[in-house]
Amino acid sequence: MLRRELKIEQKNIKLVLNAKPNKSLNLENFSNFLEPLSFIKNKNTIAVAVSAGVDSMTLLHLSNAWAKKNNKRLYIISYNHNIRQKSLIEVNYVKDISKKLGWKHKILKWENPPKKNILEEARKARYLAISNFCKKENIEILLLGHHADDLVETFIMRVFKKSRIDGLCPMIPNRKLFDINLVRPLLRISKKDIYNYAKFNNIKFFEDPSNKNYKYLRTQIRMYLEKNKDLKSKLLKSSRLFCKLRKYFDYHTINFFDKKVIFKEEGYILIERDNLSKLPDFLVLRILNKAIMDIGNNLYPLRSSKLNNLKKFILKKSNTKISVGGCLLENQSGTISITREFNQIKNLEFILKEGESILWDKKFSISNTSKKMVFFITPLGKELENIDFQGFYNLNKKNIKKINFEIRKTLPVIKTLEGYIYIPHLNIYNSIKLKSVVNLKSIDYCNTLGNF
Repeated sequence: MLRRELKIEQKNIKLVLNAKPNKSLNLENFSNFLEPLSFIKNKNTIAVAVSAGVDSMTLLHLSNAWAKKNNKRLYIISYNHNIRQKSLIEVNYVKDISKKLGWKHKILKWENPPKKNILEEARKARYLAISNFCKKENIEILLLGHHADDLVETFIMRVFKKSRIDGLCPMIPNRKLFDINLVRPLLRISKKDIYNYAKFNNIKFFEDPSNKNYKYLRTQIRMYLEKNKDLKSKLLKSSRLFCKLRKYFDYHTINFFDKKVIFKEEGYILIERDNLSKLPDFLVLRILNKAIMDIGNNLYPLRSSKLNNLKKFILKKSNTKISVGGCLLENQSGTISITREFNQIKNLEFILKEGESILWDKKFSISNTSKKMVFFITPLGKELENIDFQGFYNLNKKNIKKINFEIRKTLPVIKTLEGYIYIPHLNIYNSIKLKSVVNLKSIDYCNTLGNF
């Protein structure tokens, strides 16, 4: 039954074999885009997100040729949104093609699609599921089939939402999100040119009917642009201009972090208010936004309203404290401290076996270098709820260097079944043996723009 439906669907695909592809869409240019990327050079396995649509099937066609030419391995990932009946047919088609090409393939499924805001929620769910799978397989690079038309449509939607400059540069050729390098080799290629490439190379693909469903804002924008070709070209140029501005602002943001932000080994940062007050408002907001995203491990920027409230908070001279984005911001004596909020990691727990390592709240790398011991890692604030632990802690409290209690609560505590305890940042321990087999390193979590 499945094969029969697949054949019927394939017959419905229009293939114009005499179509002329854009000269810029070829393997040579595809290779020229990928090969200068430093994070690709030393990686053997590259993931490719492939639905059965023309964009991703074209991406698969080019990726397959590039990978075999450069001795790389591809891992094809398809996401079943579980909304349309034929979506299973489509992902199984990609599975068959991947097998014929000699690549591994994985189907991920959206188990509980919502009834509202489906397109946006689908995008978030897809990225999260695929990134989690990539991390599980130790894959750090994901190729995506976004193209120039996607860029323009998203740009218009961001204009409607009154986005800031970052939002008006909605897609860039490569960025890091969910700890995965997302790469878009087709971002400067139009949808029309992708269709022509697919037809010229006899690439079979499926059309998603939701792309023509007028109830979606993106579809309405797409239809309008089809009737206004010149507008599409002008908007694409506008978006590229905003991307240049964003790159310029990114430079100044990173420069400020490099020279003016104090990183503490306990996982928080300090910023002198005077250094912020000298900057234009938009740059102050960008710096605060980045700091909160990094400290709070947020995937998306804060809303403009929250950022504006933060700006008012920063300009106050009196001592104030505010909670936002999983962080605590305190303005005291001219210094802004941004720390992790304990309630956000209260239930953060790990079991660390011998030879293993974990990343604690994306701020500390903790390794178990023992041969037989098992570590149990929890936040100090959680342990202090235990009366027995409180007694141990209070006996050693005099040795603690001055660290704000809100910060202390977020620090990791390492324990064993034998009753050994070690708090690395506070140098508190009841066993030199445990201390000798724990390796803790601070992570430079603000060194790039990452999800910013």
